[in-house]
Amino acid sequence: MGNYPASSDFRAPEGFQWLRHFEMHLPFTATLTIHFPADARLVIMNAASPVSSRVTRMFAPIARNFDLHVPVEDVHAVQPAGI
Repeated sequence: MGNYPASSDFRAPEGFQWLRHFEMHLPFTATLTIHFPADARLVIMNAASPVSSRVTRMFAPIARNFDLHVPVEDVHAVQPAGI
């Protein structure tokens, strides 16, 4: 998974250490936070909402505090299928 969309103006400084942390909020929610340079963050939440014993509805909101001029669809396109 790339760290930035291709259309992003952001580039990591030489030697920047990427931090990604995954949190579970049991029983139905998990978040992945990606820490970028200059205190920028990208947070992806996966929230499951059971509908029945065989059906679950998934929600996956994505939030960021950088590149707000870039269309959100570009950010979604960078994320792997299944997030």
